[in-house]
Amino acid sequence: MYHKRYQAMPPMPVDDELRARLGDAEDALVERKESPHLEAVKEAASGLANTLAEGTTGVVFIGVKNNGTPTGKLGDVDAVLKKVRGYLSQCYPPLPYQLHALQANGADVVAIVVSPSRDRPHFTGKAYVRKGAETIEASQDAIGQLLDQRNSLVAALTPYVGEKITVFEARQMSTGAAIWDGKHRDATLVAVNPHFVRVKITGETADRAISLRRIDLEWNYWTTPNRPTLRVSV
Repeated sequence: MYHKRYQAMPPMPVDDELRARLGDAEDALVERKESPHLEAVKEAASGLANTLAEGTTGVVFIGVKNNGTPTGKLGDVDAVLKKVRGYLSQCYPPLPYQLHALQANGADVVAIVVSPSRDRPHFTGKAYVRKGAETIEASQDAIGQLLDQRNSLVAALTPYVGEKITVFEARQMSTGAAIWDGKHRDATLVAVNPHFVRVKITGETADRAISLRRIDLEWNYWTTPNRPTLRVSV
């Protein structure tokens, strides 16, 4: 079902449910547009996908006044559906939506039904990055990495993924106190994200995952020049 208001009711046809929502007050789940303007449609649909909670859906009605009354001026419905699909294809990552054409009070209406998204944030245009001497469209993984780098520690460490680093780790005494044992360990930085880093300590067989909350970043130039040092607390 599209709205918790109807969850206790017997299932009804999609068009009937959308007609019922057409009369709802415009809120965080419902938006109305009189005509299918490019930016307005993209902004409304991506805004819903970026905001909706699990278990809810949002609807953007096109060809409808703010009071829920159809304009009766939508025109060729097939052409509008094609235009809207083209607009929404410009959003990135792709939006989770369904398009419906229905009649309300004898007039044509188009509804974009948007679902919650685990791929958010969504953007109303594609993102681009540089690869060598070329500008290329950013992949979904690349966009994820760019977003991760908003964390200053992630941004500082990302250039060193695959490179040698130093790990300086505290150890806990039997009394419960933490001390620094003075051992700087060579390691390779395997991965970094907003939650943890993964390192491979030289001489150890398995990688270690260390929470970012335990890490202070230092630059130990006198022992390992030009190499970051992770000071890891207990």
